Amino acid sequence: MAIGVAVAFSGIPLLYTSFWLFCLLLFAVGVAVAVYGIRMARSFTAGATVQVGGEELTVRSGESSIRIPWSDVDRWGVAQREVVGATSRFTQLVVWPTASPAPDTIAAAKPLWNEHHRGWVLTTYEPAPELLADLESLSGRSRQDALKEPDW
Repeated sequence: MAIGVAVAFSGIPLLYTSFWLFCLLLFAVGVAVAVYGIRMARSFTAGATVQVGGEELTVRSGESSIRIPWSDVDRWGVAQREVVGATSRFTQLVVWPTASPAPDTIAAAKPLWNEHHRGWVLTTYEPAPELLADLESLSGRSRQDALKEPDW
């Protein structure tokens, strides 16, 4: 009888432990997804389209658009995939301003400003190869990909 009682009660702690382990794992995954979602939602340009023209770079998100003239751009680059996620569908561009961009450009592009990169960050669904080819051919500015840690 003692063996039967021991066998009957031995599964309860195991069930209790595995349930809490599952809840802890589910909580950790939920937090990770929430952090990623908040980061993408905070970005004005998450899912936006970027149009590269000879005179300016235009970012369209829904009904609003932001225009950054090439005269106010010093250089541009792509954020490293560690910043966005290795398998992300997003392309994250960083556009650095000149030493003195026009006040109108500063005001219009304020939602894009990223203090970490000290530049305007554009997060878009655009396919990276086509977008980068357009930027290289039409921008007339040098490409310098963003560092994981800024060098300033």
